[in-house]
Amino acid sequence: QRQQEQQAAAAAAEADKGRMNRLTSMMRKSGGVRRASGGEKAAGKAAESASAKADAGPTQLARIVRGDIAKTSEFRWIRLKKIFYTDEKGVERQWEAAERTTRRADADAVFIIAMLHKAGKEPEVLLVSQFRPPVDSYVLEFPAGLIDKGETAGDAGLRELMEETGYTGTIKQVSPIVVADSGMTNANLQYVHIDVDLDAPENLNPKARPDEGEFIESHRVPRNRLFEVASDPSKLQTKRNAPLVCDARLFSVAMGLGM
Repeated sequence: QRQQEQQAAAAAAEADKGRMNRLTSMMRKSGGVRRASGGEKAAGKAAESASAKADAGPTQLARIVRGDIAKTSEFRWIRLKKIFYTDEKGVERQWEAAERTTRRADADAVFIIAMLHKAGKEPEVLLVSQFRPPVDSYVLEFPAGLIDKGETAGDAGLRELMEETGYTGTIKQVSPIVVADSGMTNANLQYVHIDVDLDAPENLNPKARPDEGEFIESHRVPRNRLFEVASDPSKLQTKRNAPLVCDARLFSVAMGLGM
């Protein structure tokens, strides 16, 4: 009888062990079980790796990791607005729009058409590329930026050109204020045409001064190839080797020059 009891106990223990093994296996597959010491080591290594990458600068292409529908009260740079208006027949209608909260002058921003000149060579157009989260792409565009309080469009153009590319030059023309995307926003801008003398001492070794979080690459494109490059940005060699899309304002200027 004692032998039978021992055999029954052993069988029960083996059954319990089997159930525990199956349960552990299921939990591991669902992510419910991990080795604490291994996880802690992995987290430590990940933190050290992230810190090292931050110190060394960007080592990968930017990408979107998630998109949240945020409350407008959480926004810093734009706000949403519902507009009520009457049409030409007197009918009241509604329009949804976005507007910047950062306007400090008559215009929001400047777009800089910088022409590079060097003795004995064809003029070049200075472009930049950077990651633009709203379109989840690297975009080929003109240097640009917001106008600070107290600045003229020309002042902002020279400052942004220096910050984004390291070049400086002479203002040749400032456009009137034009609207950017009137079906969605009241955003507006001014074009600033700047001539850059590549033979000038201050432009021999240009050093960009981007703001924190900006990763901007400069590109020099011969003026007679601007439409070709704008039509197919893959023809432009870049340090990132990332696919580029062309900004509509750049394409419009390039198309006008190519007509």
